[in-house]
Amino acid sequence: MKKKLPERLKSLLILLLALSAVYLAYESRVFHEFVRGSELLSTLADRLGTEPPREGGQSGSAESAASAVRPVCAVLTNGPGARFGAAYDEESVSALFERCAVLFGEALGSATAPERCSREDWQAALDRPGFYLDYQTELPLRALPRWLGVSAATRNTDVASRFLVALNGEESVALYYYGRGIYARCETASAAESLRQLTADFLPNGAYFAFEGGAACANVEPDTLLLPELSEKRGLTREVLSMHTALREQTASALGISILGSAAYSERDGTQVYVSGGGTLRFQPDGRVLYNAADSERSGEEADAPELIDRACALLTQLRSGFTGEERLCFDGFAAEEDGTQSVRFAWYVGGVRLAAAGDAALVRYRGGQLESLELELCRYTRTGEPCVLLPPLQAAAIAGGLEPGSAPRLVYDETEEGLNPVWTAE
Repeated sequence: MKKKLPERLKSLLILLLALSAVYLAYESRVFHEFVRGSELLSTLADRLGTEPPREGGQSGSAESAASAVRPVCAVLTNGPGARFGAAYDEESVSALFERCAVLFGEALGSATAPERCSREDWQAALDRPGFYLDYQTELPLRALPRWLGVSAATRNTDVASRFLVALNGEESVALYYYGRGIYARCETASAAESLRQLTADFLPNGAYFAFEGGAACANVEPDTLLLPELSEKRGLTREVLSMHTALREQTASALGISILGSAAYSERDGTQVYVSGGGTLRFQPDGRVLYNAADSERSGEEADAPELIDRACALLTQLRSGFTGEERLCFDGFAAEEDGTQSVRFAWYVGGVRLAAAGDAALVRYRGGQLESLELELCRYTRTGEPCVLLPPLQAAAIAGGLEPGSAPRLVYDETEEGLNPVWTAE
């Protein structure tokens, strides 16, 4: 009996070590790559509800992208000078956009090959019944229809930041857009009567474009939307979440890193660092999170801009799930570098106003179609305090034009002596 007891303890120890090895392997990318490489194991994983996390959330989620790609300004026009506009107010802009979204999707989906047009053509179209959307960042037109849930009749490789859907005669509708200094027009299959009904439902609210503002706006960027007044604005409070244990674990898991199975250490400034086969993950006390993938993870099939934007949006949605405040993470640009790196940039918006003080909310880099690095601000923003006193938009526009001809006034959140508050800037 005494001889059997040590043998049993030895067997139990071996079993515990084996289970520990299986757990660590499961948490690592090696296991997940092995499962993905086996059709049988992958199928079993799906049925058992243990599907391995895809790298960087790269499921190509157009739904995540659609929520991150939203206009910051919207205008309905029912004739020359008869405009209803919204800007710097997420609720109002979203309400207008939702009314226009179906017709916008129809116009994009049925658009013919684009033809270049002049500034005069664009400005004349702005006076016809229709709607105008300004995203203030360039979007790939080949992706926008998909984000709106439609398929495109033609493949358009242009990028644009401003869009206009307007009547073109009595019975047809045209799509106009502006990007990189170029105006373009497309014929569409959208119904003219549907557009007329949409614009007839709104009464003008005094909104107008700078090109309609006379001498006071002579030096202002002509498509700047000016409103008679702004909705109430308050300051912001910022809560750092990068040291939140549950969020650190969620972030690491989404990036394929096991905190338990990583080599971990702390730096002098309090930064928590985790190193594993999947890469290196750093949580800084100021709210910044930095991730660099292992070299072995950086090769794969090339992906185009729309696919990478979808992947980045899905990844960031997964990382921040359950830990959000009043801020919205919005797509803010795509760039392809000479070294082969492709980057997707994001900005924070709170209540429809861009947060300038934090710089990039997130920067996601890909190489060879695979996630190479990630920078993310893990913070939560909440509006608080008393209403702020701001210059009316017309006065802000006149000052912006006087400082730099051709510039536009932009309302942003920035650091002031009183804290994080809305201020006018010129861009």
